[in-house]
Amino acid sequence: ISQQSAAILFCVEGDATLWKGSQQLQLKPGESAFIAANESPVTVKGHGRLARVYNKL
Repeated sequence: ISQQSAAILFCVEGDATLWKGSQQLQLKPGESAFIAANESPVTVKGHGRLARVYNKL
């Protein structure tokens, strides 16, 4: 996932793992993550559905 602004990822169903370098974060339904603009891009893997909110610049 890549964008020029900050973003919020919300796990709607299933599960997802976010990776940035050596850091990882697992999301389950109802959990969310904030991604700062300077952290983009982030790798996402898993079996589920995410909602992403960001500003299109």
